[in-house]
Amino acid sequence: MDILDFIKITDDALDLSMVSKIIRYLNYVEKDFVEGTTVADSKNKLKNTNRQHRKADVYNFHPTNKNLTNVHIYDILYNLMKRANKDYKLTYNIPHAGDMPTDISALRYTEGFFYKPHVDHCMQHPRTLSAIFLLNNDYEGGHLCFYEPNNVDLIKRVEVKANRLIMWPSNFLYPHAIEPVTKGKRYSIVTWIL
Repeated sequence: MDILDFIKITDDALDLSMVSKIIRYLNYVEKDFVEGTTVADSKNKLKNTNRQHRKADVYNFHPTNKNLTNVHIYDILYNLMKRANKDYKLTYNIPHAGDMPTDISALRYTEGFFYKPHVDHCMQHPRTLSAIFLLNNDYEGGHLCFYEPNNVDLIKRVEVKANRLIMWPSNFLYPHAIEPVTKGKRYSIVTWIL
């Protein structure tokens, strides 16, 4: 098997009406998005004010939020990610992978927003699997891209498609990035399996 074989893409991951409801909700809470940071920012207690490595806005879903719509969407996304994780482990015969989705967040990329190549596993955040759920496709740019480990060579650009779930190992073999959005607004959900 090639390392690209471990990038699992699932289309039509949720009912389209639910995807539309999530997007409407994210537009409704637009003012509650905050500037995204990186592990290096939080480790060094720095504010990513110049946004050189990552330029994205974040909205967190949480099971104990006072907003019941937030909780409802969290439950739907949590169950989606749990099912996807179970399917991933069965597909690749990986019984030792974690079970718990964590930090379910929406990301908003507007024109010029990006995330340079990085990996999701580190000592502060020991993650097993990463997942991105693309909600919409009415934007340009913003592709999820994977690169050769320890290299800058692009090895896979994931086609933009609404209602598409992408899952892959969080380790050093999977540096990935979000190309700059050139037009419109990109909404996605991110989470990791511990």
